Amino acid sequence: MLNFGTMGAVIRIKEPVTSRKVLFDIGIAGPIAGYIVCCIFLIIGFSTLPDINYIYQIHPEYLEANGAIPSTGLHFGDTLLYTLFAKLFANPNGFLPPMNEMYHYPFLNVGWFGLFVTTLNLLPMGQLDGGHISYAIFGTKGHYAISRAVFWILLILGLLGASYEWYIY
Repeated sequence: MLNFGTMGAVIRIKEPVTSRKVLFDIGIAGPIAGYIVCCIFLIIGFSTLPDINYIYQIHPEYLEANGAIPSTGLHFGDTLLYTLFAKLFANPNGFLPPMNEMYHYPFLNVGWFGLFVTTLNLLPMGQLDGGHISYAIFGTKGHYAISRAVFWILLILGLLGASYEWYIY
């Protein structure tokens, strides 16, 4: 069983935030640092990828199926940044693990998941860093309107996704 999760962050500010510029700086500093660390993990992961025999050692049943790696199971979504880093840092003639087997590669797994969580943190809502950034840029009324719009968009997309899942099954 895969256990993912973060402790999140508890930010304790001893003094009131003096301006929206300072709030913007506080809101953007964490995601920038997070992206930098995750990109470093991805670079290390792609630079040190083992060959295909590594996955066959973990799953010998794949060899019994003519070496075919199934495309079922937990599947991480491919992203533009992940694809770019794969093209830049992975051995072009080497084995690139499929997204459903990526959890066997710790640096790729941590890098991908860190980018995912950091991107979620940039949603312009509430106490997320994206909410702080939105408030700093657009003020109270603009931030409130953006937060509501994002909430409703996410709710609608979630309901459409759930109804699609029910439809195909």
